[in-house]
Amino acid sequence: MKTAVAYVRFSSAGQREESIQAQKRAIDAYCIQNNIKLIKTYEDHAKSATTDNRPQFLKLIKESRYKEYDYVIVHKLDRFARNRYDSASYKLKLKKNGKQLLSVLENIDGSPESIIMESVLEGMAEYYSANLSREVKKGIDENMRNYKFIGGNVPYGYDIVDGQYTINEQEAKGVQKIFEMYLLHYTYADIMKYLNTNGFRTKTGNKFANNSVIYSILKRRLYKGDYVKNLGKEREFIAENVIDPIIDSKTFEEVQEIMKVKQIRSSKKSDYDYLLSGIIYHKCEDGTIHKMIGSSGRGKGGRKYYYYKCKHCNTWERADRLEKQICEFLTDVIFYKNNIEQFIQATYQSINDFTEDNNEKEVLENKIKEITKEIDQYSKAIAKGLISDQIIEKVNSLEQQKQELKFNLSKISDKERVTLDEVREYFYVNKTNLFKDRKHQKKVIQTLIKKIVASNTQVNVELSTLKACSLTTFSGRG
Repeated sequence: MKTAVAYVRFSSAGQREESIQAQKRAIDAYCIQNNIKLIKTYEDHAKSATTDNRPQFLKLIKESRYKEYDYVIVHKLDRFARNRYDSASYKLKLKKNGKQLLSVLENIDGSPESIIMESVLEGMAEYYSANLSREVKKGIDENMRNYKFIGGNVPYGYDIVDGQYTINEQEAKGVQKIFEMYLLHYTYADIMKYLNTNGFRTKTGNKFANNSVIYSILKRRLYKGDYVKNLGKEREFIAENVIDPIIDSKTFEEVQEIMKVKQIRSSKKSDYDYLLSGIIYHKCEDGTIHKMIGSSGRGKGGRKYYYYKCKHCNTWERADRLEKQICEFLTDVIFYKNNIEQFIQATYQSINDFTEDNNEKEVLENKIKEITKEIDQYSKAIAKGLISDQIIEKVNSLEQQKQELKFNLSKISDKERVTLDEVREYFYVNKTNLFKDRKHQKKVIQTLIKKIVASNTQVNVELSTLKACSLTTFSGRG
């Protein structure tokens, strides 16, 4: 029995299009009629066929390189592409991958007549898409001239009534509080904590939990009454003071100035290269563990010092002292002549233990055999006339699982073993680099160490290359 995958797509912009479910039913019927087993369906919702912004379609094309099936089935050719160049390009890719495109409503069996028919149908689809795009843009332009909502997410603080922006009084109080607190130099975390504690919720009814939500509100000119729409590099529409404002212009501009200053400060590169950046954590007195960040300050004599500061309890560690301890740990423990071979052997064992972990390859092969046996049982039932939506759905699900398992199996089969000599070279190169400049020191530390947790009494180091003996503790916080 031949096998196939299906591609279905539903467009927006108010077209009268077949629904996803109708397309799927038609494809299921086509497969049964033509004795084809459907193993997977790719779906894109509200995506245009004139662009490549179709994640499931692109996934289909990519997976056609290694997944085993015969056909790609669409309900109509315009579901595949509405541009003849794109259509030809993608069909060529499918053909190279050994797959043939089939349409439920159009006969494209590869005969000379079907080639002509296919060209005519694709030309008509391209005209339809271009004409529809023109009409949609015309409608958008008209709505913009009337300062109407043209789609997308409704902005926090407003409701849409008859296409117009109308202030949501409760949400507007939240917007005003966000601007007010930011002017008083509260952090995003402080602002979100206030909003959540006082019962404010996002448009979707969730608590405020993402800095980017607060940032986007603070940057949006809509709140001071400006209607701004960006439709590409050359399509920007701006109308000032045409929407009912939530924030006065003076407050909005003051906030923008503060954000600009903060951005300039954060963009300035530190004159100190923190060797432990991203891997250093602090264990606070309450037992919780939090990331430490680079910071600096000046002593009484004006000398500048660099620190790692805990984001939770503000405990700080002198950067030079902590970095010296870590370098000494690597030198005295990892790279010490009596220890280095032990770490080399342990790392080699850890890297290659996929061959000793009950043979993952064998486990995958057994799972594939089990699923194949189950598929065969369902196929026998179908051959006896026991066809139902549940059986078809189950077979499709099993086929999808089988293909994913085979893909994972191919990745394991391609995996190369690392030799002991390669691991040994890796360690000795890092040992040499540790005694070079700070750039090389940082690379060695970030390569060998996964995580460092500092407390008041000790430092725990977790090595990135080891599973066994992964945690080493040393004390002495001098």
